[in-house]
Amino acid sequence: MAYNKQGGGGTGPGPAARILIMEDEFIVAMDLSGMAENLGFAVAGPFATLA
Repeated sequence: MAYNKQGGGGTGPGPAARILIMEDEFIVAMDLSGMAENLGFAVAGPFATLA
């Protein structure tokens, strides 16, 4: 499990760590987003491009 000293990542009190998932396959990106959210992360996106 990921650990964030500021309390994110589902490791205790404090704001959730924010992450951006980069994946070109939409279904895989959504699956990864769900898993990360279940672990306590705040997921930004999904986004179609980075530009």
